[in-house]
Amino acid sequence: MERLLPGFTTLQTLCFVGGYPSGAPTGACEDTLPQPSPAPYALLTNTRTFQPGEAITVIIAGPEYRGVLLGARTDGSTDALGSWQIPPPDTRLLQCTGNLQGAVTHSNTNLKGNTAVYSWIPPNTSHIYFM
Repeated sequence: MERLLPGFTTLQTLCFVGGYPSGAPTGACEDTLPQPSPAPYALLTNTRTFQPGEAITVIIAGPEYRGVLLGARTDGSTDALGSWQIPPPDTRLLQCTGNLQGAVTHSNTNLKGNTAVYSWIPPNTSHIYFM
């Protein structure tokens, strides 16, 4: 079993005012860095450890949001890991670093909230974090 690093779990939300109403561009995957200030969101998962190939459920807890870019990485890498499954309503898959299902982003500016459930399939690697 591999461990999810709760200390490195970071959520990068992208709230665009007239910027990218249909989702983040592919180039955003490589420029994603954790925000220096605390986000009003937390990522909740159904497990603290994972087995490669077994789905992990991810929920963004906090106020409703309009924009999002959600991906998984290892420390020090910009490569998108694993594959996101069928995204919830008002979101879509985003190709990141050559991975066709490397991230999830918003597909419109409708409000999304704690009922949006994301599913991610981890690869055979260790110590991942979401951003």
